[in-house]
Amino acid sequence: MISNWFRVSLRILFKYRLYTGISLVGLAIAITSVWFIANYVTNSYGYDAYQDHADRIHRLSMQITAGGNTDRYATTGKPLGSVLAENYSGIDNYARLTFQGNPVVWVNDELFKEDGFYAINPEGLGVFTFDFISGNTNAPLSDPNSILLSRSLAEKYFGGTEVVNKPITIGDRPYTIQGVFEDWPKNSHVNPKALLHSEGLASDYELQEWFNLEHYTYVLLDGSMDPKELDDQLAQLTTEHLKPGLEGSGVDIKFLAQPLKGLFFAPGLIDDVPKGNSKYVYALLFAGLLVLLIAGLNAINLSLTQSTQRTKEIQLKKMLGISRGQLVLQSAMESGIMTVLVLLVAGILVLAFNTTYFQYSGFQALDITGQWLLLLGIPLITFGFGLLGTSYSGVYLSFSGNLVSTKKTSVNTFKKVLLGFQFAIASIIIIATLTINKQIDFMKNKDLGFSKEQVMIVDLPGNDDLKDKHIQFRERVKSFPTIQNASLIGGGALPGEENGKEIFQVTVEGEEVEKVFNFYRVDENFSELLELQLALGRNFEANRPSDKEDAVLINQALAQSLQWENPLDQTIYYYGKPRKVIGVVQNFHNKSLHNAIEPIVFLYDEAYATKLLVKTAMGNVGLVETAWADFFPNTPFALSHFDQFIDAQYIQEDDLAKLLGFFSLVSLGLCCMGLFAIFSLHLLQKTKELSIRKVLGANAWHLVRTTTRSYVGVAVLALGMAIPVAWYLMENWLTGFSYRISMDALVFIGAATLILGMSGLTVLYHILKSVHANPVASLQSE
Repeated sequence: MISNWFRVSLRILFKYRLYTGISLVGLAIAITSVWFIANYVTNSYGYDAYQDHADRIHRLSMQITAGGNTDRYATTGKPLGSVLAENYSGIDNYARLTFQGNPVVWVNDELFKEDGFYAINPEGLGVFTFDFISGNTNAPLSDPNSILLSRSLAEKYFGGTEVVNKPITIGDRPYTIQGVFEDWPKNSHVNPKALLHSEGLASDYELQEWFNLEHYTYVLLDGSMDPKELDDQLAQLTTEHLKPGLEGSGVDIKFLAQPLKGLFFAPGLIDDVPKGNSKYVYALLFAGLLVLLIAGLNAINLSLTQSTQRTKEIQLKKMLGISRGQLVLQSAMESGIMTVLVLLVAGILVLAFNTTYFQYSGFQALDITGQWLLLLGIPLITFGFGLLGTSYSGVYLSFSGNLVSTKKTSVNTFKKVLLGFQFAIASIIIIATLTINKQIDFMKNKDLGFSKEQVMIVDLPGNDDLKDKHIQFRERVKSFPTIQNASLIGGGALPGEENGKEIFQVTVEGEEVEKVFNFYRVDENFSELLELQLALGRNFEANRPSDKEDAVLINQALAQSLQWENPLDQTIYYYGKPRKVIGVVQNFHNKSLHNAIEPIVFLYDEAYATKLLVKTAMGNVGLVETAWADFFPNTPFALSHFDQFIDAQYIQEDDLAKLLGFFSLVSLGLCCMGLFAIFSLHLLQKTKELSIRKVLGANAWHLVRTTTRSYVGVAVLALGMAIPVAWYLMENWLTGFSYRISMDALVFIGAATLILGMSGLTVLYHILKSVHANPVASLQSE
């Protein structure tokens, strides 16, 4: 009996292969999309969960309030972790991670420039989870010249992991490899490739050590300590160890704890690690669920369409004695077979696109760890969609009498409602995609107040003994005829980069107050190279040595914040030394357009240069590299492009736009596929009516209007429902930008044109076929 039902189900699915194929492809694509999205969301919210003690690890941050400004830093001073662990209960251990920049590494006479190098206190290894492949796991960083490598770095340098006791040189300091640990997974908020020994804190440290914000500090709580108690201890520590030294300074300090597990989606702080955006993850998840819903509604709609053709079949079976239960089981069998086919095709698609997904996300879609709910839910959802669609023929008709009307207005209305709902969802996704692309285009093309074209960024050596050559290197580069300009800048002086902040003293209404401002260390060529415009005054000048000691530039935002009507010759104190304002730079966007323009102080200081900006065409890179080889032969040459650096600020928006663009195409395609199949049946059912109208003299336009009127109404109604919902969602999203577009009618007109245009193209084939059909032949067949 079961085998007979199976054969009958296959025969039915094949008989209505147009509807079966569209449902199969649509559901398979939707389920594939949902699988990738679910994997991405699971990994995103699983950041740092691989740590054995993730629930007990907290990162400490530092909040500084001065001059009415409050800034919160992800980094802290060196004493915090050790003072907290030594003087307060409930702390099992602490870790102090210090980023080492981009060091130059020598291995067997080969030169590498790396990132991901951190110094860590030996006790810190007990805070985090390290899976050691080789080495002394009891005391792996006991020696100041010891280093631990990740598996990937060991294989890169030596071709394997048996590297214990082998030498390696970083800068000009020799190290001995003491162990190799497994790479941390991608969903880690930091990714250490190498760990160096970090010296402990001297007992006679100075107050300034608390403000050298170069360290990420973590604490491991014992199992009994409530995280709220940690906040109390941090407040007590501030009162006992910091406030006495800050009394009368006008500076207020506060330490805050952040749970490790929520760190990836927590608001970004100054000097923070890369962050995720939970809104974008939710948007991606929402888009995936909408696509699945569209595909499911499509399957239900097509099944209902198919069932109207099977009414006579069901009537005949009932008259021949087939029971109601057998009809219900037949429906379940059809849904089960369809589910298996859908899952099979979806599995093939996941395998086919897994490599592309990995390149995009860094995650493996074939990893089913923790995906048991999805593995159970997807087959049930797919089966449910199929059962809902076949329930009309298998369940509803089985409860009807033997004579059932083949014209069901309620069913046709329900199908149109489902189709309208599909188009409404597709319209929302399309409007969101168009809005996001418009905002990204606005950000990439907005006048930022500086020139980013044909500017190269050259990272300078960090070795102290090479710093004296920086100015000579700049002059050599500038001497080439095809080089337009070159400028030395300090860390953070690049627009778009997280820049440093300093406490300055200024006089406001006759009273001296402390203010925290952004500060740029630049040379005399900086403004000219980036084409910054001066609103008042003059630029730094090389032939005025006093500019390096006694002068500053400010931007308009700083003058406005202090309400200085005449900012020239105003005095700003830096470390107690007065400096005159000699010029005011017109405002430019020193950060991404997510942020407002902030006050900036420019110092003429070449001693702390970390980068050289070079204004030249791309074809002149070789000249810069030649000069580099003369001055820094033992240091790798690293170059990047300023315009790419600026565009990278919006990589999350770019990724979201690409994904939503893909889902827009998928959702619109699914809607059109469903419309194609449903409209084909609609015309099939109206064959006699259309033929009679043609015989009675109806023209082509009349026939087109008669057949498409109701479907045009469905699409227009769907747009009417989608527009206010999409407007609300996009207005909420745009509030995350300090500089943004306004929602205008063009976006909605574009979405409407796309929806109605694609719908028209979808039914065009059937319309032309119907208009040119011979009415006599149609009536004969009837």
